[in-house]
Amino acid sequence: MTGTFGSLKGLQSLGLLDVTTYMTSVSGSTWTFASLYSDPFWSKEGLDKAIASVQKELSKNPVSLFSPTQLHYYHSELQNREKQGYPVSFIDTWGLIIEQLVFGKKHTDTLSDQKGAVSEGQNPLPIYTAVNMKKDASSSTVPEWCEFTPFEVGFCKYGAFVPVENFGSEFYLGHVVKKLPETRISFLLGIWSSVFSTNLMYLWKTFTRVTPSCPGEKKDKIEKEEKCGTLDTLRVDSEDSSLSNFMNDRPIISSVFNFLRGFFLHNSYTESPNFNISDDTNLDAFPNKLTPVDSTLSLVDSGFAVNIGFPPVLRPQRCADIILSLSYSWNEDPLQVVKETQQYCTEHQVPFPKIDFSKYTSQPKKEVYVFMDEKNPDAPIVLHFPLVNVSFKDYKAPGVKRIGKKELKQGNIDVSSDFSPYVTSNLTYSAEESQRLVDLSNYNIVNNKDTIINALKKVLNKKGPVSMTSADAQRWIHVIEVDVRRNILELNLYDEDFVKDELCTSILLDISTLKLGQKETKVFITDDKRKDKLWVEFEITESVEASGHYCSNEVLVAAPFSTLEVKLNKLPKDFRHDMLLTLRGAYNEKQVISMSKNSNLMQTLHFYINKYLETEIRLCTMQDDRTSKPAVAPVSPFAATSEFTLSLPVEKDKVELHLNRVDSSEKDMKVRLDFDIPAEEKAFLQKRKEVVSRALQSVLNLQTLDPTKVPTVAVVCSGGSSRAMTGMYGSLKGLQSLGLLDVITYMTAVSGSTWGTASLYSDPFWSKEGLDKVIASTQKELAKSQASLLSPTHLHYYHSEMETREKEGYSVSLIDTWGLIIEQLIFGKKHTDTLSDQKKAVSEGQNPLPIYTAVNMKEESAFTIPEWCEFTPFEVGFSKYGAFVPAESFGSEFYLGHVVKKLPETRLSFLLGIWSSAFSNNVMQLWNTFTGLTLSSTGEKVDKIDTDGKRPALDTLRVDSEASAFSKFLNDRPIISSIFNFLRGFFLHNSYTKSPNFDASNETNLDAFPNKLTPTNSTLSLVDTGLYINIAFPPVLRPQRCAEFIISLSYSWNDDPLQVVKKTQEYCTEHQVPFPKIDFSKYTSQPKKEVYVFIDEQNPDAPIVLHFPLVNVSFKDYKAP
Repeated sequence: MTGTFGSLKGLQSLGLLDVTTYMTSVSGSTWTFASLYSDPFWSKEGLDKAIASVQKELSKNPVSLFSPTQLHYYHSELQNREKQGYPVSFIDTWGLIIEQLVFGKKHTDTLSDQKGAVSEGQNPLPIYTAVNMKKDASSSTVPEWCEFTPFEVGFCKYGAFVPVENFGSEFYLGHVVKKLPETRISFLLGIWSSVFSTNLMYLWKTFTRVTPSCPGEKKDKIEKEEKCGTLDTLRVDSEDSSLSNFMNDRPIISSVFNFLRGFFLHNSYTESPNFNISDDTNLDAFPNKLTPVDSTLSLVDSGFAVNIGFPPVLRPQRCADIILSLSYSWNEDPLQVVKETQQYCTEHQVPFPKIDFSKYTSQPKKEVYVFMDEKNPDAPIVLHFPLVNVSFKDYKAPGVKRIGKKELKQGNIDVSSDFSPYVTSNLTYSAEESQRLVDLSNYNIVNNKDTIINALKKVLNKKGPVSMTSADAQRWIHVIEVDVRRNILELNLYDEDFVKDELCTSILLDISTLKLGQKETKVFITDDKRKDKLWVEFEITESVEASGHYCSNEVLVAAPFSTLEVKLNKLPKDFRHDMLLTLRGAYNEKQVISMSKNSNLMQTLHFYINKYLETEIRLCTMQDDRTSKPAVAPVSPFAATSEFTLSLPVEKDKVELHLNRVDSSEKDMKVRLDFDIPAEEKAFLQKRKEVVSRALQSVLNLQTLDPTKVPTVAVVCSGGSSRAMTGMYGSLKGLQSLGLLDVITYMTAVSGSTWGTASLYSDPFWSKEGLDKVIASTQKELAKSQASLLSPTHLHYYHSEMETREKEGYSVSLIDTWGLIIEQLIFGKKHTDTLSDQKKAVSEGQNPLPIYTAVNMKEESAFTIPEWCEFTPFEVGFSKYGAFVPAESFGSEFYLGHVVKKLPETRLSFLLGIWSSAFSNNVMQLWNTFTGLTLSSTGEKVDKIDTDGKRPALDTLRVDSEASAFSKFLNDRPIISSIFNFLRGFFLHNSYTKSPNFDASNETNLDAFPNKLTPTNSTLSLVDTGLYINIAFPPVLRPQRCAEFIISLSYSWNDDPLQVVKKTQEYCTEHQVPFPKIDFSKYTSQPKKEVYVFIDEQNPDAPIVLHFPLVNVSFKDYKAP
């Protein structure tokens, strides 16, 4: 930023600023432009005033950027931005920090406001830049230049642009589907300067200058197509995807709604020089993976591609003849950015001087390099000014030597060493340091006036009359409706029986393996012994209906939600029987129309539907618990019309039904489809970091510690009933006595430790007081006779509370009674607090954020995968699916992400029953626990009968049911909670298997059966996490939380003190989560220890783990350390 001011001041003093037509910027230079263009006539005035203003701001103490007032401002602005509809991230906070650094106050300008600065051509047109990068693991990601002007934003690669006012709004197929307010330029600064959005691959190359051979996707050319513009046939194999994810993932990155969403690549897109398909490792060769398929853009600092903005002015439509390259990059090689630009131009067939860089390696650095290509008249003349101090150290002005020590000292500016005040990581300078850098940059321009003038003359001399012709090229866009859900066709074969038709075999076929417009016959063997075959002919045809808008997070997909109101318009005369109305595929698809005297003839039934549902309506009469033969009417997708009337025959007459569709908007969804943590948690983190910073300063005797640099420390507590609760109190008391309780950001709990956590967080300031009082209170309650918990008075209380809960609309079970028993055991009275009430205990960051846990299990499935469900005072949800609901709404009835029946928030006591539901076991687990053996269950037999090499297409499977009664007996959980499923109605995205949270490679894993995963269930079956892993590492190992230091407090009743760590390591390996690689064999012969330290030096992303098992090693001999 500072160097740019100096260079522009030099150009202005030479009268050359008005010669400039375009000015591009990257990263820090965008700060200069944003500052200058807030004045519509900046280039017509001297720059000293603007420079002095910025110098004043840059000289402030950087700590002031994180004062409580500023942090509150950041939090408030992020909340406003989120309310406007924008996804928010740390990059937005960074933009606000830059705003305060550059302007020193709230800057309300937008990019379109800068039109006033170019409306009369009075200033050069500013072009800000970013590059779009895949956020997740894509080792072949191609940076795609995105340019921002006061007029529009877009990608020249795709030839797609939007008005700048609409950038950030939601688009589909080129249309605005949700208009958001124009984003402030402050937030754009965060994107343009997002140096945090890096990955390990980039860092490795930057610091070692070596490109690691990362085994990501392996691409093999299996058929060569010589025809120009046609892609070769490729096979893509995934090799060691966890390492590829690890090396290429960008955990901190912006997320902006993609205005290219819904477009697809033209069949001749490869003919464009903007795409390089000659290299199989280049993402351009994979049209189904390019930017238009993404729901959001992941824009980062252009410096990650090339740290200077040549590409926008090299476009043939702009065709700059002479380019002044002002480089302030911190490179040993002053020509590094020019080399990278030449490489870019070669790859994209863009005219650029052909430069032999080898001849400059042995030469001293120069103030300006002139590059011309006499053999290529289309190439621009490039004057490259690197940040060097060549003659400035001896001359204070061109031709005026420095005299005396003071002047020589003024010229001795360090712009190359690691000790320089101008290193990139240093955001602030003193006024003197800033002025010296301005003077140096100004001098380097002015000192080379003749070079610039000569280049201009050369360009003018070769300029002749220019004629341009343009012809409209007709382009055809083929629109194909693609259903984005996971299309698994399930063919069920039953045996015909007089009593009951029993399921024999299911065939599961992923229809993405079929080709549009082609008939294909498949033969499925349904019985290996008898060689029975099922012949099926498939044909996929293109739908004539318009495509619809779906909401998705790349794992779950939500169809548009509508309420269908059904009213009775006309009844048969003297009709007295109730009727059953069925709308197949709707939520609550069967509803009764009552004909009793007390019923209202004009009663309205409400069905909740997917707007694009194609279904049928059935109407039948009900008499003596029997139903008549239904009258059936097919119904086309409700999207076609919002209101219509149906006439259905009933007995000898007709009934008229009036149907009215009422749509709900996406913003009404209560389920948050996102893998990030919620905004409330981000706000908590900002406040908690301040607390952690002060605690670490005290514990480590530090003078100051930047809150943004504090580590994330988590405490994870195991289950173990009253033992876990009591032990947890002791451990926390120990941490408090060491001053370490305020260092902790997260605290997770399982089973018994949830009891202690629930008790503590009923006091909003528990960690600021001694724990002796709460410990004494708990001891008093635990000392009571267990028989008192089942006294007549208590039993009457339990019964009364269960009745109340059932009247509220909840399903009740023994688990709810168990929760009430725990309530009496811990609190000794009715405890009315809810989970959301605990927000008060974290509202100022005064306590660690509590995370309670449970796992969802199928009641009768041998293939069940425990799915972690986390509960915080803010929300409840599954990180596996990226789906969360407000804590207040958990337990209510949901469909397609919308609340269809709001229930009162459940009391914490009932949640304790779920979190500690050790009764929710099955025979299979009990057998394994007590014998150490795993039963060979004769449940469903799965055979892979056809393999499709394409991923994420699933293999064709045959599922045979064998001895189902015995399998049900082994896997049934007779005592289990039942909570309305907030995932109900969602379906799996067609690429859900790409998520590391799913393992569809093993056909015995339920993840390979999208039609059987949790969203298909009406209720959740949540159980004690200890039935899976008796300690809760996973919530704090999420990349969005990324705990760097974990204190593991285990009160498990195991002979092996490392049992829970072993299971956690296994979980992390399966889910590609960074965790220390531990050789447990070396601990088997060692005596038990009070603490185990696990550090993985080879994996910097893995947390440090201190594991404290429940052992008595030295305590038996020492009463204090």
